[in-house]
Formats: sequence, C-alpha cells, structure tokens
Amino acid sequence: MNQTSNYYNQHAQAFFENTYQVEMESLYAPFLRYLPEQALILDLGCGSGRDTLAFKKKGYQVEAIDYSAELVEKARELTGINVRQQSFYELNEVAKYDGIWACASLLHCERDRLTEVLARIFKALKPNGVCYMSFKYGDTDREKEGRSFTDLNEQQAYDLLKQIDQALLLQQWITVDKRPDRTEEWINVIWKKQSHAFDYYPQRLYSRAELMKEPSLIPAEHGIYFWWFKTNPLGIPTKNCITYQEYTLLYVGISPDKKTKPNSKSNLRIRLKTHFTGNAEGSTLRRTLGILLAEMSGYPLRRVGSGNRMTFTHSGEQWLDAWLEDNAYVSWIICEEPWNVEEKVFEQTILPLNLKGNQHEFKKTLSAMRKKAIQNAKMMEIATEAGLQRQVKLQHVAG
Repeated sequence: MNQTSNYYNQHAQAFFENTYQVEMESLYAPFLRYLPEQALILDLGCGSGRDTLAFKKKGYQVEAIDYSAELVEKARELTGINVRQQSFYELNEVAKYDGIWACASLLHCERDRLTEVLARIFKALKPNGVCYMSFKYGDTDREKEGRSFTDLNEQQAYDLLKQIDQALLLQQWITVDKRPDRTEEWINVIWKKQSHAFDYYPQRLYSRAELMKEPSLIPAEHGIYFWWFKTNPLGIPTKNCITYQEYTLLYVGISPDKKTKPNSKSNLRIRLKTHFTGNAEGSTLRRTLGILLAEMSGYPLRRVGSGNRMTFTHSGEQWLDAWLEDNAYVSWIICEEPWNVEEKVFEQTILPLNLKGNQHEFKKTLSAMRKKAIQNAKMMEIATEAGLQRQVKLQHVAG
C-alpha cells in the first residue's frame, strides 16, 4: 500500500490532469438511483476529487478520503471539501453513510484483505445503504509502474459478497475505461446493506385493485416480489412465517430467472401482471392457490382449449381474481440479478407456497395436491368455454 501511495504522491499532477475531467455520468446514475435525496456519500479513495465534486453539485452531502497526501491536497482545492488523508483499511465509522462510492480504489487493496475492507464498508453504511465499487476486469494480482493491483471477475465479486452477511448484490456489469486513450475493461458492482438478514419488510403493500388501476406503480425492472395474505387458504401451516401488520408472507418470486431461462425478458411488472391477470397455465402461484381453494370456489383444475392447457376455466379464474383482490397484497425490491439471491431467500425464511428450492414441510403435501389435481383434470372432459369471456380489468402499460 505504501508503494502504491508513493506512486500517486510522485505522479499526483499527471494523475489529476488525466482523470479530473473524465465524464462519469453513466456510472453515477446506477448508484444514485438507490439513494435518498440529500444522501450522505463517502467517496472512498477520491483521487482527484472529480466524483466528490460531481456529487456535491448534485446536492448530496459528501465526505471524501484518500491515502495519497498529494492527491488529498488537489482534491481539497478542486472540491472545497476537507478531504481526509486516510486509508480504506482505517475506515471505522458506524452506520453513518447512505452511500459509499469506491470507484477504482479498492483495486489497490490486497486480495486477502478485501473481505476485511468490505466488512468495514458494511459497518459504515446505514441500514439499506448502498456501495458502488469497481475493479479492473481480470483474476490476477499484479504490479504495474510501481502500483499493486487486485483484479476481479464476476465470480470473484460474487464470492466476495457472499462472505458478508446481509450484503445483497443489486447490479454487476462490465464497462470499458472512460479515458479516451484506454481500452481496459472494468467490473462495476453495486451492493446493498440489508437492514435484516433479508429485507422482507415492505415500506408499503399494494393491492390488486390498486395495481390494476395504475400498473405503472410496478417498476419494469428486475427484482424480487413478495406475496402477503390477509386470509390464508385453509390447511397452510403458517407457524414461524414472517408477518407484517395483519398480513402473512407465504410466497416469494423473482423476475427474471436467468438461471433456468437465460433469454428471459421478464421483469417485475410483467411477472406480477401474469400472477394477477393470467391463469393457472402460466402462473405457478395461481395454480397453487386455485387448487388449495377449489372446495371453496367450486372450480377444480380443468383441461381447456385443445386439451393441452389447464386452467380453472374463465369463471374459475375470475373467481380467483376476486379472491386475490380481497386477500392478497404484494411488495417488491428492485435487484439487477435476483437469481443470485434466490437461494438466500429460502435459507432465511418460511415460505409454504413456494415449490422450487423450498425446504418447507408443506412442500410435500402441496406437491401431492397439485399432482392429484392434474390427474383429476385429465380424467374429466375438456371444459367448453366457447362464447365465454373472462372479465379482466387492466389498463395496458408497456413492460
């Protein structure tokens, strides 16, 4: 670290001139979208002070540190902020910052100390605080022109975050160096400090009626969605389930699922629309709920159309729409790669209605009920729906 710091002290003017005017707006936007207005940001390893000044001009509160004494002076002159001379190894604040910006700084951290530094960042973030960090893309430890570099690739970044409990990966992507004379690739990572082991507790819940009236309330983004129920279908064990006010969390889904459907174009709005207004053929949750409620509704699972699809018929799906309107509420979290946190969800909570990856004791019973309902549907005649139409009230919003 001292050798690297000495390099920046000796080449401070050249480094400043080469970096302070680089346009970084395309990297600021993904980070700032997760922060509240007037958030407090720490620029960790601020270098020239370019990003510190940009955040300051946008109206954020900003603090900045750098280990190079010469760059600290230049950053102070550029920003008018009292930049502190400090290493990321010395970060000791507790729950202070809404966001920590570590752009091209942690790449000088020794690989065997990255977990330690991330733990310090985690500790310094407020609950739900967000960190951006970038590394030169690769998988090696190397020295160049008197500086030590720790390169990172996607798997290494993922493995690194897994070592920090309650750290949630929000976004990860590759870019090319913004400087016109450079062609190096960079890995960019945004992660969040969860306020709980997993942040299930919503700021608010949305009803079906509310989202049918204004579908644009659902973000057309990747993420995780949560189903809360006011009335639980009979027979579902809810012991140790998460509750919020009078609602019980019974099901969690992700959209898209790139692990099983790598070409999926789905998002939260598309998937929730499918659950709320689709049918049992396209929605696992609707099929499960309809089977559990079949005795109450009087609508068993049936073959429809040519006989290759199974739904509860138009009338049964409309009955289920009404039940959802009275009893089901949803919340969501935007997350760029939800498929990478799905496993953590099932490890940390009780979800009776989930099938995939779920270890809940009810899964065996539910799977048997679904299998029996399919067998019964095959034994019945194909339902005739000619001339019938299901009433679904949904304003069209492009996904």
